[in-house]
Amino acid sequence: MKNATIVKKFYADFRQLELETLGSKPQDVVTNITKGDKIILEDKLLDYLRDFFNNIYDGEPIPKTFEKVLIEWRTGNGLMNLYVTFPKEHSDWIYIDVFFGWRFLGKLLFPNVKLDDEDRCETGQFYTYTPFLTKESFDQNFLKQLIPCVKDVFTYVFLYVEANKKVKEMYVEEKVSSLRRQNKPVKKKNGKASKISEREKVYVPTRRLYKFTNFVSEECENNLRDYIYARWKVRGYTYTRKDGRKVNVKEHFAFRHLPNKGVIKEDGRDYILRKAEDEN
Repeated sequence: MKNATIVKKFYADFRQLELETLGSKPQDVVTNITKGDKIILEDKLLDYLRDFFNNIYDGEPIPKTFEKVLIEWRTGNGLMNLYVTFPKEHSDWIYIDVFFGWRFLGKLLFPNVKLDDEDRCETGQFYTYTPFLTKESFDQNFLKQLIPCVKDVFTYVFLYVEANKKVKEMYVEEKVSSLRRQNKPVKKKNGKASKISEREKVYVPTRRLYKFTNFVSEECENNLRDYIYARWKVRGYTYTRKDGRKVNVKEHFAFRHLPNKGVIKEDGRDYILRKAEDEN
């Protein structure tokens, strides 16, 4: 789907009153958000994930790896919380509630449709129309930096989990408890019964907790090796430069330029990646 078509789809799918409501509050309260599936992402691994998926993500819809999930993104400037949900009423869109700490900034709407190759930029990534709904006013330069980063974190984290969803070592299962008040009868000395309020622990269903703070396991590295330690075919596509000129890119082989990363050394040898023209 072309970017211009996505814009038209957005205004056809959402009413103005609905947009105002979506931008004014998150999909759920914080106490519920923190009890579900959760992914912890260290900022230092974002470049790794971006390098891994660069030129690999071909614009297909993002797999529904989670019904809803909290991404705890630990940046150098503080903690960003991204709460991702797949709305049933708009199945072609994904909602991403954006928090700084737990201050709600707004909601990003990600079009979960097949993106058109004509909307690729010079780096091979897609120009994707992603509205940011908020009741606050933000500097446009702030939004220009925030929105692409949130899109990257969401896209690459979901694809990484999808690629390794059979790896049990990637996550731990834990029960999250919450406190509930209940009235309990207590007898007084005069024989009369009264009620007092006590707090009782109640357990919610088991959640999955992912920690992307380091490379998880050898099995995960093996799953990624075909992309990091190899070359792969890139289909031809056309993109439009900022000056309006269209560029046709022929089908070709791309090479991962990460020498020795994720590669098991055998017999004391180092595996160095090179472009085809550099090979002897």
